[in-house]
Amino acid sequence: MISRSLSEDENDLIGFELARDGVGLILHLQNEVPALSRRQIVDIFTGKVTDWEDVGGRPGRITVVNKAEGRSTLELFLAYFDLGVRDIAAHVVIGDNQQGIKTVAANPGAIGYVSIGTAEFESGAGTPIRLLGLEGVEATVENVKDGTYPLARPLTLVIRPAEKVRLRGFIEFARSPEMHDTILEQFFVPSHP
Repeated sequence: MISRSLSEDENDLIGFELARDGVGLILHLQNEVPALSRRQIVDIFTGKVTDWEDVGGRPGRITVVNKAEGRSTLELFLAYFDLGVRDIAAHVVIGDNQQGIKTVAANPGAIGYVSIGTAEFESGAGTPIRLLGLEGVEATVENVKDGTYPLARPLTLVIRPAEKVRLRGFIEFARSPEMHDTILEQFFVPSHP
């Protein structure tokens, strides 16, 4: 399984999309910044803007929480904002979504990005975080599902071509409605009806 599409140089593999995931920016619940433009997001993550007052918030240092190298969430974020790994001025580097959520929840000045489904779940459970919209679209699982949220990725089952016949039944099962509850339990959106 990979949480991205296959790259061009992975032509020795076959990918089957099973689900979709959106990646959303999260802030601490106390941070009152209503929205950030694409330019503001880039300026924050590259260290050009270091105080929330400069983007319409209350005065306070911005803490940039970034994903570790090798994470597909990082790759998606960088590609979407046309940035390189070395462009990011991170104060904290995290691995998984839970680390990012805990870091932002513990720091009212922090900003990070995580899976939308996980952030929605945690927010609903009382964790003091909130999702920011992107390009005027709310960061919700529903908007990932209907294709309106712009920062989304496929979750892909990957096999070698020689295994396609042998694994056909498993692939069909993994993409079937029988798996929808399992996919939804992981806070993702099933790709197939």
